[in-house]
Amino acid sequence: MKKNILLSLLIIFISYHVNAQTKAEIKQAKKLYDATWINKKDNRYLTFYFDSEVSYVTVNDWTGSSDPNKSKSLDAYKAYIKGNKLILPAENSDHHSPYCEIEIINKKLIYRCNEGNNFKDKTLKNVAVDVTTFERTRD
Repeated sequence: MKKNILLSLLIIFISYHVNAQTKAEIKQAKKLYDATWINKKDNRYLTFYFDSEVSYVTVNDWTGSSDPNKSKSLDAYKAYIKGNKLILPAENSDHHSPYCEIEIINKKLIYRCNEGNNFKDKTLKNVAVDVTTFERTRD
């Protein structure tokens, strides 16, 4: 009985810390991503919120006005830092979002996602179906 309890606690402890971000990772990601990003073609915006109290980065995604309070739509997603990328895991509950990766290449933010109805894959397909490029706005 004690072994089962200890094993359960160990699993909970490990799973709780798997996605924990180090202070160095958060600092580096904030340096890279902390801005408002725009895709002018679709009038779509992204911002990233870094909170040291949680183990993820909040990605705010909206369309319409540059002011998110006047936007046509506003969604928030959890992203986890992996190297210089942000990983948005597939979710089949509230948002029904596919697996996505965000990275900066040549000063452009590249947002790659699996196809929209793919809520189970936990890695990016060889060819991402949805690729959107954003530019940093002047704040």
